[in-house]
Amino acid sequence: MAKDEVFWELPVHPNILPFAEQLLDEECLLSGTTCMHIGPGEVHQGLHSDDGLVSVRRPRIPFMVTTIWAFTDFTEENGATRIVPGSHKFDHEPRKGEKVDHVPAEMKAGSVLIVNGGTWHCGGANNTQDEWRLGVSVQYCQGYLRQQQNQYYSLRPEVVKAMPERLAALCGFTLYKGIMGHVDGESPGRFLGADSSDEIAYAAMRTKNGVAES
Repeated sequence: MAKDEVFWELPVHPNILPFAEQLLDEECLLSGTTCMHIGPGEVHQGLHSDDGLVSVRRPRIPFMVTTIWAFTDFTEENGATRIVPGSHKFDHEPRKGEKVDHVPAEMKAGSVLIVNGGTWHCGGANNTQDEWRLGVSVQYCQGYLRQQQNQYYSLRPEVVKAMPERLAALCGFTLYKGIMGHVDGESPGRFLGADSSDEIAYAAMRTKNGVAES
């Protein structure tokens, strides 16, 4: 998000964000964005899941949603992302040397692949001579999880101020459930000059002379 405003439309796209909000929560966060460029001769990536660091026994509720935006055609020959269908229901993470069937997510440029963050997947091998496979991964996570990328230090205050309010909220410059992420009981958006502030549950827990205020 800090590289160029041209990418700001991706996380809040009206045809994509609702999937993340439905699978996670309307107060989900943008976990991170990653550019993928798979060139000729690139070897097969190892299978993994994007929520593999979550220490909750599988199968589990969705903790992350991964979207992969195809900037070029994704084909089996140029290393299209490969997925293991139904693997978000498996009871373990991929094990070294484990053999499972996976299929290429072939799609035209402009398409978007949406998967549960627990889905096993990997980048395929690029067996072409001169064809690059380009894309961007936009990942969302539950609002109470730590984001993969530290948005607070990667985004300058003036950049956040220029963002649409929904995007700034996705980056974490708001409260989760009215309390998580507060700064002295205030929404972090208040310190950036946000036009509107959150309803803050924390305010109900403040005390005055030892008596809780309502």
